[in-house]
Amino acid sequence: MEAVTDRRLHAGGSTDDRLSALPDDLLHRILSFLPCQRAVQTTVLSKRWTGLWRSAPCININMLYILTRSRHKWQKMEDLVTNFLIFHNAPVLDAFRIAMDGVIGDRLSAIDRWVRRGILGCPSVLEIEFFDTGIPDPPFGDTVRPGPFELPDIGSTSSSRLKRLSLVGVSLGSSFAELLRSGCPVLEDLHLEDCCTEFNHIQSHTLKKLYLHICYRHSVGTLAIKAPALVKLVLDPHLSMPEYTQKNEFSLADGSTNSLVDAWVVFPHDMSPRSRVMLLGSLSNVTKLELTACFSAELMLDNELGQFPIFSNLRTLWLRGCVFGNRDGKCSTLDIFLQKTPNLKKLTLEHQRAILVQESVEYPVFANLQTLSLEQCFLDKCDLNNKLDALGSFVQNAPWLEKLTLQCCMFEVESEKEGQLVRKNIILQRQDQNTFRCLKLKFIEVVYKEDHDHQLLELLWGIGRRLPDASIKLTNFLMD
Repeated sequence: MEAVTDRRLHAGGSTDDRLSALPDDLLHRILSFLPCQRAVQTTVLSKRWTGLWRSAPCININMLYILTRSRHKWQKMEDLVTNFLIFHNAPVLDAFRIAMDGVIGDRLSAIDRWVRRGILGCPSVLEIEFFDTGIPDPPFGDTVRPGPFELPDIGSTSSSRLKRLSLVGVSLGSSFAELLRSGCPVLEDLHLEDCCTEFNHIQSHTLKKLYLHICYRHSVGTLAIKAPALVKLVLDPHLSMPEYTQKNEFSLADGSTNSLVDAWVVFPHDMSPRSRVMLLGSLSNVTKLELTACFSAELMLDNELGQFPIFSNLRTLWLRGCVFGNRDGKCSTLDIFLQKTPNLKKLTLEHQRAILVQESVEYPVFANLQTLSLEQCFLDKCDLNNKLDALGSFVQNAPWLEKLTLQCCMFEVESEKEGQLVRKNIILQRQDQNTFRCLKLKFIEVVYKEDHDHQLLELLWGIGRRLPDASIKLTNFLMD
């Protein structure tokens, strides 16, 4: 105890200053959460903290929410960051992060110096995030312009320790692909968002996580991804550069999905139906899959859909905004796709206006499905009884289903308007209604925004008559 007290006093802190008594590595850990301007200010705490920021292995330059468009404020911050980097002397960096908005004009030269200085530290984590860089948010922008900041060349020495690379609002030249292929031997996590790119392939034998979000491609052709160690994939390209390429095409090379567990894919509207089929088929090993805008009217008639591989590992499936429909008046695209998921346990369908409401359709059997969630589904003009009968038929084919959630389903949300006719009474039918048995289903949750014209009461009555063995919970979406 006396030794600890002596160390505190020697460090310049009081006997009650337990924080200053911590070892350097823990204090450096604390400093890693602070932006550089705050890290420097810790020198006033006690002598123990004097100069600690200089050897901290993490540099965090955070200028978000600072009025960097003010020349006075910018000059002050530029001087502070420049001096911080001059006096910082950690031999290598665990992380270098820079985040700011409004990168314009003569500030680029200073920012470029800072980034180059951070790269020289051979960081394990490199995060460069520039927001509001001149790339408009679609669909409000008519033209697409490259971000003003171009990633400096990263030598093989500087990237030898790089495990995570996150770039937002950065222009990436064709050499970036070669950097990924041979210059980052331990890279595991790559995050590209709002970037302008000029390469056609991403290749890495160590990459485990890949996130592509709204990247604007100058190059022509398919973006090929080859990453045999990939575990998680998020692909949300959104759009391409119209003056350079006609189609937004993506492909996963053979062997790139053997280790893939989790995938979320947003299909570009200009992606060809055949490319969609091929990309979707390459995801057959995943256990969790989220798809947005997957099927188009063209794809519904594509004969290759019936030749999909079996998604035998898939346990969780989320389909958002996918257009499904009949094939030759017999079986829907949704049915055919779901038949390829025999071990599915959790299914979520979102924004499916007209699903399952078909005559003489044999629904697939979900032998392992336990949770079914429908969000903003059955919003077409079909009769409510027909919708509930279709839902009952679907649920009856899931013998292990335990929970059913209906969120804002079955009818459009409409506020009552002045002069609009509202039913004074409704008739709740007791006879001539089908009853469906799902022995494991004991809980149904109905989530709603508002009730209009007694529709909610009608819905609850219809569910209770068709699925009498389950308890029903009513939840207001706006108060949840």
